[in-house]
Amino acid sequence: MWHKLAMIGLAFTLPLATATTLLMLENGRRIDFCQNELRGLEYLRPLSALLVDLSVHRRLSRQVLSEERPAGELAAHSAKVDADFAALLDTDRRLGGHLKTTSADLNLNATPQAQADKWKAWRTGQPDKAASDAAHTLMIGDVRTLIAYVGVTSNLVLDPELHTYHVADALAVRTPELVDRIGRLGDTVDGLLVDGRIALQDRTAVAAAVATLTQQADGLQEDLFTTFREGDLLRKTLGPVLHDAYLAVTDLGALTTRGFVEAATVELNRAEYESAVSGAVESVARLTEALHAQEQQLINDRLDGHALDRALALAAVLAVLMVTVLLTVWQSRRISTDVSSVAGGAGALAGGDLTRRVKVRSRDEIGEMAAAFNTMAERLQAMVEEQRASEAQLREAKERFQQAFDNASIGMSLVDMDFKLTQVNRALCEMLGRTESELLGTGFTEFTHPDDREQSLAAAEAMRDNHHGPFRMEKRYLHADGRVLWVVMTSSVVHAESGEPLYFVTQVEDITERREAEAQLMRQAMHDPLTGLPNRTLLLDRLRQVLARSERHPMLTAVLFIDLDGFKDVNDSLGHDVGDEVLREVGRRLQHHVRPFDTVARLGGDEFVVLCQDLRQEQNVFEISERLARTLASPVVVGTFEVVVTASVGIALANGHTPTPEDLLRDADAAMYGAKARGKNRCEIFDEALRERSVDRIAITTVLRQALREDRFVLHYQPVVDVVTGAPVAVESLVRLNDPERGLLAPGEFIQVAEDSGLIVPIGNTVLEQACRQLVAWRAEGKVPDDLRITVNLSARQATRRDLVSTVSTALSDAGLEPTALALELTETAIMEADADTLRQLEEIRDMGVRLGIDDFGTGYSSLSYLKRLPVSFVKVDRSFVSGLVTDPSDREIVTAVIRLGQALGLTTIAEGVEEPDQFSALRDLGCDQAQGYLLGRPQLEPPARLQPAARG
Repeated sequence: MWHKLAMIGLAFTLPLATATTLLMLENGRRIDFCQNELRGLEYLRPLSALLVDLSVHRRLSRQVLSEERPAGELAAHSAKVDADFAALLDTDRRLGGHLKTTSADLNLNATPQAQADKWKAWRTGQPDKAASDAAHTLMIGDVRTLIAYVGVTSNLVLDPELHTYHVADALAVRTPELVDRIGRLGDTVDGLLVDGRIALQDRTAVAAAVATLTQQADGLQEDLFTTFREGDLLRKTLGPVLHDAYLAVTDLGALTTRGFVEAATVELNRAEYESAVSGAVESVARLTEALHAQEQQLINDRLDGHALDRALALAAVLAVLMVTVLLTVWQSRRISTDVSSVAGGAGALAGGDLTRRVKVRSRDEIGEMAAAFNTMAERLQAMVEEQRASEAQLREAKERFQQAFDNASIGMSLVDMDFKLTQVNRALCEMLGRTESELLGTGFTEFTHPDDREQSLAAAEAMRDNHHGPFRMEKRYLHADGRVLWVVMTSSVVHAESGEPLYFVTQVEDITERREAEAQLMRQAMHDPLTGLPNRTLLLDRLRQVLARSERHPMLTAVLFIDLDGFKDVNDSLGHDVGDEVLREVGRRLQHHVRPFDTVARLGGDEFVVLCQDLRQEQNVFEISERLARTLASPVVVGTFEVVVTASVGIALANGHTPTPEDLLRDADAAMYGAKARGKNRCEIFDEALRERSVDRIAITTVLRQALREDRFVLHYQPVVDVVTGAPVAVESLVRLNDPERGLLAPGEFIQVAEDSGLIVPIGNTVLEQACRQLVAWRAEGKVPDDLRITVNLSARQATRRDLVSTVSTALSDAGLEPTALALELTETAIMEADADTLRQLEEIRDMGVRLGIDDFGTGYSSLSYLKRLPVSFVKVDRSFVSGLVTDPSDREIVTAVIRLGQALGLTTIAEGVEEPDQFSALRDLGCDQAQGYLLGRPQLEPPARLQPAARG
């Protein structure tokens, strides 16, 4: 009997021991899982530091190679990268075997030792700027590959808990992506700022990089905010660091968009921008360190919980074993109960009565058996009730799934292994415009767009055959009415306990509106917003296609560069609204009078380009030009205004050779300038003479840029003397260009090119600063009297800039010169065409004490009533009138009238070009205040001497 009881005890003990073993194995697996995550965190720490330092090292390398920074800074940072690699190799020696970071498991280039070798090779080499950028980019890419690999092999990005998963995903995916993209954006913008030639496609590429960077920052913030919902501790620990990193990244994106992408003129300060880039990288690095610490704390807490679970489980098992042994002994003493009672209970139990119990009265072995029987009956009843409860819970879970499936806001379906739909929800039916009965039993390829069917089918077969994880793709569906829907489809495979795939669960989100918005943004990037015509980017793309086709099938291609004559007057007199309507009408007329396959584009302002392809002869080009000129000559009616515009047209041809699109457009532009120079409202075809002039202009522009960088502008000073006393009262600053090849160039050889290229502004600022410093230096050396003034010519472009006041104020304060010692000269045309903002700035400059004057007075058109209100202190009589002062009565009358006008308005009059004593005497007799010319002193480097009596007449 005792042997039987022992067997009964063993029968109870074996299932319990088996369950205990499985529980301990599962608990051990979870502990190993957590320990592997901790190893991955430890491995990621030197990798994260290495990624940040390599990104900074790439920027320092470019600046050192460009001689913008001392090599010592690069050497110091290289030592930091060396330390990062040493820490990485040490960590790899300890943990690489667990995480499989050897060449047998990982891409050879991404192994730690291979990366360290490449770094040593780079350091011992002598790379140029391009090779350095390429090497850094490759090393950063390998570091990111290793980070992603460690994230997977250490289970960090596979963590089953939401809060630790999001933190791990931020460490292994999000923050490395942000560091890389911030570095690339900073390097790209800095390179473009250094180069100075920023095209529209550069702005577009930077805008796309900013959009991607911002999207990554938003994704990181969204994931970590999801994590914050798990508890206040995470929010208080990570919230401030995340907030700082997010603001640093988005502020960098806003600064790039505002100062580079959207700015009419890129005016980013490189040092400030570099500081913003460094700040963003440092903020992300601090966030990464905080994430490391928080993830380690979370995993350690979970590991402690698993260890506690193991201890509690073991204690519970031992307690159950003890109870089992006690029950077995106790039941052995009650087996002697009534056999008939046991048999009756057994019969009732066999009949299905789970409530029947055996009444045990005796204490013999049968009684014990009866008690055991009662216990067995109770347990059996509990098991049945538990099974019924489990079935009820299963039904409830199935109901919950069905409710979530049916009422989901996105489309959902169950698909069998033959790719047939077995269940669909209402959202999917509404999305496809089909009923449930129409969809059930059909394959998903029947409503997939024909162009996407092959790819979708291949992906589904790969998931079915290889049991891949969830698959996500963007594809197109066909609505029942024929419309094309863009969707994001996510599919995963549901497996049986045996691992066999059962069916697919598919989620479908309609993204048609988002794709249409993206297409609209693409159109806006390629078309002019005012006229809807192609812009420069699209024009160059089409021109590139036409020229490529002409290589295979030679045909004449023509580019007509059209610039409206006098369009600025339309804007100034009638307003920009009327001007915009005129531009739209011009675009419509041009489109209406060209062939369907020709292209009409607007480059900006009043510049249009017509691309004509497949022409038979040059005569066709002139016929098209004349037709366009006739259609533009018709008045444009805008409201009550009737506007007449003409156009200057430059033509460039591609026939027998294949120029680049940029060269062909540049040639047409040069021909258009030739048409304007020959009287406007005409056509001009590009020839070699224009090419030579264009090349010469480019060469002069290059020389000007080099001269600005190398400070090769020299000032000569011509004295302005008092007509009565002959004493110098001022000097006029005249700029010369010291060209190593051509010698000292006069302004007439480069000023017009400087005006057209916009370089006149920095040149004028240089002249202003140099003149102020020179007068202060002469005073300090005692070479000139303290009341001598210096005069600087101000270009029209300088006068219209919004920073004119600050430019003048800065030049004066930097030189230490009082404002009353400075005079600024503007041409008559420039000051008469000044707008309200320009006049306001000139008045501010006058209020500072700076004198303003009109140069070459009398050569342009002036309104005397308007002149009265201008903030000027003096006028200069043009040399063309002074030259005939003695011999030509007409010139004498003009000079007399100007002097009388100046006296009437309280203005100082200065005569230019005085070369003969008779002219000087005549000016003194007419009451002119001051004079300058070769008679009184030629432009020179030295300060002026007092006028000799012989020169004064």
